[in-house]
Amino acid sequence: IGKGQNSTYAYTDCFHDTTTGNNYWSSSPNNYQATTGYDLCTGWGTPNGTNLINALAGVANFTNAPSGGLYALPATGATFEGPALTIPAPGSAVFQLTNSSASPLNWSLINTSTWFTVNFTSGTLAAADFTNVTVTLTGKTTNLFVGTSFARLLVTNKTAHTLQKLILGLTIDQPLTVGPTNQLVFSGISGGDFSPGPQSFALTNIGIGKMSWGVINTSKWFTVVGTSGTLLGGVSTNVTLKLTSTASNLPAGNYAASIYFTNKTSRGAYAVPVSLQIASPLLITPTNGLVSAGSVGGPFNPTNQVYTLINQSHVALSWSLVNTAAWLNISAKAGTLAAGMQTNVTVRLATNTTKLVTGLYRSTVSITNKSSVPLRMPYTLSVGQSVIWNGGFETGDFTDWTQFGNTNYTVVTSGNSLYVHGGGYGAKLGPVGSMGYLEQDLNTVPGQSYQLSFWLRNTNSATPNYFRVWWDGFSMLDYTNFSSATWTQFQFIVIASGTATPLEFGFQNDPAYFGLDDVTVTPVNTTPVASILMGGSAAGASLTAVPALRTTKTVAPSTGSIPPPAITGCHLNADGTLTLNLSGTVGQTQILYGATELNGAWLPLTTNLLTTPGWQFTDSQAPANPQRYYRLGQSQ
Repeated sequence: IGKGQNSTYAYTDCFHDTTTGNNYWSSSPNNYQATTGYDLCTGWGTPNGTNLINALAGVANFTNAPSGGLYALPATGATFEGPALTIPAPGSAVFQLTNSSASPLNWSLINTSTWFTVNFTSGTLAAADFTNVTVTLTGKTTNLFVGTSFARLLVTNKTAHTLQKLILGLTIDQPLTVGPTNQLVFSGISGGDFSPGPQSFALTNIGIGKMSWGVINTSKWFTVVGTSGTLLGGVSTNVTLKLTSTASNLPAGNYAASIYFTNKTSRGAYAVPVSLQIASPLLITPTNGLVSAGSVGGPFNPTNQVYTLINQSHVALSWSLVNTAAWLNISAKAGTLAAGMQTNVTVRLATNTTKLVTGLYRSTVSITNKSSVPLRMPYTLSVGQSVIWNGGFETGDFTDWTQFGNTNYTVVTSGNSLYVHGGGYGAKLGPVGSMGYLEQDLNTVPGQSYQLSFWLRNTNSATPNYFRVWWDGFSMLDYTNFSSATWTQFQFIVIASGTATPLEFGFQNDPAYFGLDDVTVTPVNTTPVASILMGGSAAGASLTAVPALRTTKTVAPSTGSIPPPAITGCHLNADGTLTLNLSGTVGQTQILYGATELNGAWLPLTTNLLTTPGWQFTDSQAPANPQRYYRLGQSQ
């Protein structure tokens, strides 16, 4: 704004004039006395808050209403805009001065800025007469910095002693243009080469005066050819940016910097972001580790992970693999790859994993070369642990579970024993009108037996409600109007038929909510001839309190073309007895065993020579056994 006091004090309506007082002192007894208008003692006086704020903010709305018969139009003033080093076009504005009174008057104009001039500064207007005055920008505008300035043209009625202020605004635009200004991205492998090649920027002076420019470089991995210069109006020049040898010595990673193009004459700058993306010359696929699980003594699944190492560079490179776990073996610890060549490395479970005790074992395998950040891959071995993730919902949400169907009124909650059995969280399940579902795909070993366990309760015995469980697509539990208001544990022995086994819960509870918690699927060292089903409820509960158990099934691996013995379903009868649906091959002699504990005594319940593929058995002792398991085999 030039001299701040001149620009500020030009706004006379921004101050309350102080006209009395002085700054006399012994060495200056007669100087600096307050007078009307501006003086060195009090300036323009004390601030008029609202008007001063508007003035400093550039708000063009403080034109005084005309009085005494003289007024100027347009009352809103005039604005000018153009690039620095030029006189903005159009470089002038016309104001009409009108005498609306019945008598002649004398007028004058006061110019508060050096960047404009007026063609007339005073005159006389007859009654009801008018005249035009022209404001013209001066050559001083070419020396202004980029930005916006304001000034006042003061229109004075010398006859009536009134004043009208016209606002003049001048915006100076940046005369330096740079292209392109979008982010510049270089990429390549460690050691080079990188693309794209050198990049050019066009610098143009769109003004009419001479402009000095400069370049500021913030990085050592690129350089600029042409760091400063002078441009005449309308002239352009090119600046070239290219990567230096430093870029070839950088390790793999992402690097960011900026290049600044500055206008040294009228100020201002353009910032262009520059990034360098350096990939490792050693490409490794896949980049994940391994999560393996199984029972104590094995088997475990999966057993190994194969990595492909590819040299993407144009020179040979050395690589190394670091393994610190005794339960892992690697096919090679180090090697050299010629340019463009590849090799495979296998990480597999060691034979000593069969001797590991129950627990969760973790380690990290690292693969690297000297110019790369090591790729660290986590390895986890679960021995005798549940293969389900977040079975207790302790993440506070349904992480690791897939929700579908009716998801309303289905949340993970805490602090309420109606829905939390163990830990701090539990699932609160109450979709209305249709079923909601939770599903998780488990990492399993084909042929491995697992114990599926979960805890369930219904907070209200009102109906309707439904709760269902599926293992590998087969129905394990099908409840209609489950009424147990206490926590009930359900356990099943199931067999995996593949390496990925889906476990799915379905639920609907119109009047209330189910509580579901502590879901586990743990490998067990038991190999039933066919399937073992949960045949009861929690200890202390009666089978008669568990209505309508229907159509449960597990899957046993096939050992040949002849189907093995299978328990294909069961039904809890109204009198508490349990009817089992059994199947096999005609001509087989099948034996059904029962036990109250998985590791207890298995007693034969019945023997049958099959004349049809399917048959039934009703266990009349079921009401006397709160919990019972069944195994179906065949006579050798």
